[in-house]
Amino acid sequence: MATITSIKFGTDKIARASGGTITAHVKFDEDVQVTGTPLLNLVNDNGGVGDGRVAALEYVSGGNSDELTFSATYSADAAAMPNPDDRLTIGANAIVLNGGTIMSDSKPSNAADITNVPQANDEVVFSDDV
Repeated sequence: MATITSIKFGTDKIARASGGTITAHVKFDEDVQVTGTPLLNLVNDNGGVGDGRVAALEYVSGGNSDELTFSATYSADAAAMPNPDDRLTIGANAIVLNGGTIMSDSKPSNAADITNVPQANDEVVFSDDV
């Protein structure tokens, strides 16, 4: 059974004025196959003004390998974009299959173990400038 060995952001800061793309890389201990569009849910500390903002990254690539890439792109000052001073982190059990699958490549009938512990010291910060 394939298991997650690490999850890391590929982005560390985004400016609201210019927008940008958040990426994260999920590393498994063996190759996996992916169907559908699983999501990687992020934890928002809501450090900026307001509350209730949620961020999720969509699976974009990496099937048939040991590293999956998830991303979300925000246009400048998008209403859906987290606010300045919000900090996004990767919490426990962050992957949601969303109707898709992540299966072990060596035994396609075996679902991958998609549980994970919170990822410490890795975050994306939203700001008014970069």
